[in-house]
Amino acid sequence: MDVFYRIKQLKQMGFSIILHCFDYNRAKSKHLKELKIYCEKVYIYSRKKSFFFLLHPLPFIVRTRRNKLLLKSLLNNNYPILFEGIHTTAFLDHPLLKKRFKVLRTHNIENEYYKNLSKSTTHILRKWFYRIESWKLKRYEHKIIPLPDYVLAISDTDKTFFSRFNQETKLLMPSLEVNEPKQVNVEFDERFILFHGNLSVPENEKSALFLIREVFPHFNYQVIIAGKKPSNNLKKAVALLSNVRLVDSPSEKTMEQLIIAAHIHLLFTFQDTGVKLKLLKVIQNGKFCVANDTIVGSVPVKQFLYIANTPEEIFSTIKKLMPMQFDKKQYNNRKMFLSMLMRRNETVLNTVFYK
Repeated sequence: MDVFYRIKQLKQMGFSIILHCFDYNRAKSKHLKELKIYCEKVYIYSRKKSFFFLLHPLPFIVRTRRNKLLLKSLLNNNYPILFEGIHTTAFLDHPLLKKRFKVLRTHNIENEYYKNLSKSTTHILRKWFYRIESWKLKRYEHKIIPLPDYVLAISDTDKTFFSRFNQETKLLMPSLEVNEPKQVNVEFDERFILFHGNLSVPENEKSALFLIREVFPHFNYQVIIAGKKPSNNLKKAVALLSNVRLVDSPSEKTMEQLIIAAHIHLLFTFQDTGVKLKLLKVIQNGKFCVANDTIVGSVPVKQFLYIANTPEEIFSTIKKLMPMQFDKKQYNNRKMFLSMLMRRNETVLNTVFYK
């Protein structure tokens, strides 16, 4: 979402864009045709995964994207290069690109993100992989962050961290398209609470299981948990509660309808890295939002949230919000705020690329 809307924003600002990306079944994606509207060219590369890359000194997420065809394409012109995420920087320090104007957009402090994934998962092999990847990323970040002309951090916390290695670090909030609130096309029997995310990510599963055990059994309100690839462990936990329903790997359209229709969004995490994009998506398209301090981090959106950090606080906040109406004035306040954030983003992008 962040990258897609940044492409649209850059295009609207008058930039011509050549997009290089790796194959995540994009050939089947409905967004591919739309990307071609905003990009002069779109190149798609294969990501080569090998067990031996686990033994390479480069982080696995970087080494698997070191595609020679990508380097060849980058050398076809002398345009500025925007690297979207640490994982795309395999050629950032390449001698043939030394004189190019380079900008790195960071999505996380990746070594912290992988360290927390290691703590969250109970799968031994994954724990081992995340821990080693975190160690490699810490060394790699210290080496690679000083090299680009600019670093665009996703949050104030990340900006403070990356500024230690690169003084030309600026804050660039996630990109959004600010529209009128969409209408729900599906009727639901009663008001419900929504918890959503990629449920195959250990941190998201850990948060869901915590809420299932500590919060949801203590009221009769309907709850929907929605997300990709829930584990059997999570499915079994959901099955024990009559007021909780699991929507397994919903389509993009179904997820959009759930976000619009939910009366209360429950956003909870134990991991404070980066910016949770779903937080901004909910503020844009959802109704009431109950969140803990950890998921909010340094994002300046607390005026639109109800902060609850303990099971008791979550329960009392939900009880208060369930009978309340969410009016258009609240949507309009959010729209004004998000529009202001996007104008700030445009100023930052102009400063960086028109220097």
